[in-house]
Amino acid sequence: MIRSGVDIGGTFTDVIIFDEETGSIVVEKTPSTPDNPEEGVIAGLSKSNTDIGNLDFFSHGSTVGTNALIERELPRTGLLTTEGFRDVHEIRDATKENIWDPYEDVADPYVQRRDRLEVPERIDYDGNIVTPLNEEEAREAIRIFKKREINTIAISLINAYANGEHERQLEELVKEEYPDAFVCSSHEILPEMFEHERTSTTVINAALVPVVREYLTELSAQLEAVFRYG
Repeated sequence: MIRSGVDIGGTFTDVIIFDEETGSIVVEKTPSTPDNPEEGVIAGLSKSNTDIGNLDFFSHGSTVGTNALIERELPRTGLLTTEGFRDVHEIRDATKENIWDPYEDVADPYVQRRDRLEVPERIDYDGNIVTPLNEEEAREAIRIFKKREINTIAISLINAYANGEHERQLEELVKEEYPDAFVCSSHEILPEMFEHERTSTTVINAALVPVVREYLTELSAQLEAVFRYG
């Protein structure tokens, strides 16, 4: 079994190849290629004279997601939330260095207010449905996202950690109204009671999936091309 580990850093891309049968280890370092990180991976594997077709294990670490968050190079993302909880994502948990300074600046939310849409529904802390999901208003919110060409949608409803039924309903409505959109729900991403943490984690997941998916798709295509054509 031949194992490969690749780590993309800000300056260099490190590659290690381990042959379990012979015990040999090959370590290579190549310049990172920020505009196309996959090129650094291919260059490192090529420099190590590795036959990609013989790899049994490929482990890969990178800062693609971290960089996208820091630089805010993310797709425009929409958020569906419970009526009355539109600003949880921006208010956060009110934690800051000086809690008495109302003018202290904090980081801008990843989803702008106009792209945070509310739907009438309510589930209590014990998971009981108090107000059924208003499907017509939910469909209208989804249509607004479609009209704005926002095809990355996060869903975070109050108390969904106790009962994810309404979030599942919203997912199905998105599939019906906007099948091209990527959607993820808080009860699956982080089913915990604190709404800010649950919402922000779901938003970040939704925003990063298209970024990482595009990168991995391109990396896979290039690895396949190198393997096929040598």
